[in-house]
Amino acid sequence: MSNSPLKFFLQILAFVCRICPFCIYRRANPGTSFSRILTRVERYCPFCRAHNKSYPAK
Repeated sequence: MSNSPLKFFLQILAFVCRICPFCIYRRANPGTSFSRILTRVERYCPFCRAHNKSYPAK
């Protein structure tokens, strides 16, 4: 039960990444140079990290 508030907070952070216009463009166009730059930036973005934890790559 102690993980529940943490998971809820993680879901909120992941939602911000889902509606971010930069992240939407990066996911839609993975081969562009802008996408490669954002891939480096997402290591430090708390929203992108939460999104990657909540929705792992298939």
